[in-house]
Parts: sequence; structure tokens; C-alpha cells
Amino acid sequence: MGRNTLTFLVFLAISTLFWLLTSLNDEIQKDYELGIEIDRLPKDMTLLSNQGTLPKVTVSVRDKGISLLSKQLLGTSTLHIDYRDFYDNDNGRLSLTESQLNSNIRQIFGSTSTITNLSPDSLSISYTTLPPIKVPLIVKTRITPKPQFILSGQVIPSTDSVLVYMSPDFDSEMSALSTEIISMSNINDTTTVTAQIIKPAGCRTVPSEIKVTIPVEPLVTKSFDIPVEAVNLPEGLNIVTFPSTVKFNCLVPMSIYNSASYPVKAYADYAKRQDNIIPLELSILPDNYHSGTISPQNVEYVLEQNDN
Repeated sequence: MGRNTLTFLVFLAISTLFWLLTSLNDEIQKDYELGIEIDRLPKDMTLLSNQGTLPKVTVSVRDKGISLLSKQLLGTSTLHIDYRDFYDNDNGRLSLTESQLNSNIRQIFGSTSTITNLSPDSLSISYTTLPPIKVPLIVKTRITPKPQFILSGQVIPSTDSVLVYMSPDFDSEMSALSTEIISMSNINDTTTVTAQIIKPAGCRTVPSEIKVTIPVEPLVTKSFDIPVEAVNLPEGLNIVTFPSTVKFNCLVPMSIYNSASYPVKAYADYAKRQDNIIPLELSILPDNYHSGTISPQNVEYVLEQNDN
């Protein structure tokens, strides 16, 4: 039984191989996407098209299956074009006609292949020979941390300026460039994202994108006692408040929790007294103190004559 099964499998493999060889001998059509690289590009020439990355060419090729399979195994992902094949029309553009592009592609697939479709069917690439200018970069953000979290400082870009390449006829008065708006919400940890740089048409920036770190940390509760200070007292009077200190609570970034407490005061404005009670008001808080509250919010008082 095992010998019969083995014999069957051997003949099945042989028949499959013959079928495959027959099929590969038939003509088929296959689509390829080719990246473009320009060889021998002069050192003083900088391409401006799409941040220096050339468009990919989509080509449909008809040939025998065995021929296309061999090309695929050898690798046909990049089309190398010699700079000298381009026509420089002295207006900042390199041009390659459809017939020239076809000729370069045929060098990859061979003379037996038929190119049935090509997109784009020609190339026109802008360039400049001018040196770049250095331009400041502005990072635009719209960040909303998760509740009980906070941005712990300014966002940190990987660079604060970029090099801008532009054609000779472009207005070089450029004060700054900016990134696309980084929009994020409910983030609860320090995050690094990639931001694209917005550039004018016909220019190229180096780099074309940057890394931006958004520092985020949790808020924790900080409590300490603060003194009550009376204001707007009539001349010749002293005041004693009960209590003389109150509990202050606020939220602070975790990184400064162990730092020395900022001097905070609770003011008892005598002009706002109600019977024997004065409501308390907080002094101005630093930016790192959030949602500050005091307990109690009112104090009782007694007046004393100032002997002086």
C-alpha cells in the first residue's frame, strides 16, 4: 500500500512539473512597479520633485512566463537611468521622453518583452543648482492629555530648522516653515511622533519630516498648610483668625512633587466679611500648581485694638 502511494506521488510531481513548464512557456502579462534612480547625477544638482524621491513607474509587460519569472527572481524593483539620457532644457527641469523611458525599461525585461502599458509615459523632474538656505521650523500641535495628566513642558522637535532648496525663480524671502498640525487627544505618556514639514510648491526641505517628542506625565495631589493673612484692615485694628492656617490641596506634575513647596497664602479680606466670617482667597499660584483648593474656605475672626 505504501509503495503504491509513493509511486502515485512521484508521478503526480512529474506531471505537475510538466504542466508548470508548459504553462511557463505560454505568454502572460504582468504588472510591475519600478522605483527610479538617476545615476551620474552632478554633485551640484539637487532634485526638487517630491522631496527628492522620484515617482514610481507602473509598467505592464507581456512575455513568456519563464522569462518573466526569471526577471522577477533576479529582481526588477528599481529602474536605473543615466543622467546623460535626460534632456536638460535649461529651465530647471530634466526631461525623458516616452521612447527613452521605454528604451530604459526594455534593458530590464529584454528585447522579447512587449510593453503594453506605461504610467507615467514620460518624466519631467525639477532641479536646482543653488545652495540651500537655513529656515527656522515651527512645530504646530493640538494636544489634549488624558484627565489627571499634563504636558510637562514644550514639545521637543528633533531639529529647530531645516535646509530649503529652491529653484532660481522662487522668492527666497522665507521667514519660517511649519509642520503639519500634530493632533492628539487622551494621551497619558510621553509620546514621539513623526511630523511632515509643509513646504511651498517647487521647493525641497531637508529633512522632509521630523520627530517630535510630546512630554506627558501624571498629576499627583500635593497638600500642605498655608498661613491666613488679613488685608484691608481698618487703621488701628489687628485681627486674629480661627484657624490661623488652612489646608491647601493642589495637583502637581509627579516630577516636582518632592520639590520645595511654593509659598502660597490665603487672604482674608476684611472688606468682604459677613458677620463674624471672612471668605478666603488664594494668592496667585505658579503654572505647575493646578486645581488649588483650601479647607476650610472661611475663617472666623476677632478684632483687637492696636496699642501702637
